[in-house]
Amino acid sequence: MSVDEIRIVLIDPQHSGNIGAVARAMKTMGLRPYLVRTSEFPSYEAERRAPGSTDILERAIVSDDAAEAVRDCQPVIGGSARTRWSTRASPPACSSLCRGGARVLVMGDFNTAHREIDLARPKDNRNTSGFLPEECCEIDRWVQAGWTDTYRHFDPGPDRYTWWSQRFEVRMKNIGWRLDYVLASPRR
Repeated sequence: MSVDEIRIVLIDPQHSGNIGAVARAMKTMGLRPYLVRTSEFPSYEAERRAPGSTDILERAIVSDDAAEAVRDCQPVIGGSARTRWSTRASPPACSSLCRGGARVLVMGDFNTAHREIDLARPKDNRNTSGFLPEECCEIDRWVQAGWTDTYRHFDPGPDRYTWWSQRFEVRMKNIGWRLDYVLASPRR
């Protein structure tokens, strides 16, 4: 796969500044223009966060149809913020992107430890945001819909985390949480 074959599609970014940050990264990596589905573009904040990359913003295509934006893409990779998972990127919504046999990866900081194995001290954190039952159920929804937690698929062992507090040398002690996920679409 060449760089010319990579398409970046932003769907309802939470903040218009994210559009500019992505444009800046794309310019650095030599990626081509991308598609955006949002009411917040074009915007001053996107331009402010894209120094030296306004040409990428100027060539961005605004589209209202996410499925059409990724129609001829293989594979499709997505990421989002936890607060929007239930409405913007539900398993059925993302599964619709799999039309024609495309494999889809949904990735990002879910900010939730799914199972007890995904944090160092589950009993101490049972009532802590990031390990609340309703948050764990959100990831359960994905797994029950056939999506694969790729990390656990390849490494089912304990003591593997993606986040540690900045305090009390907890990283050195490996007292962490696994909050970041890559979910692979079901095979069709």
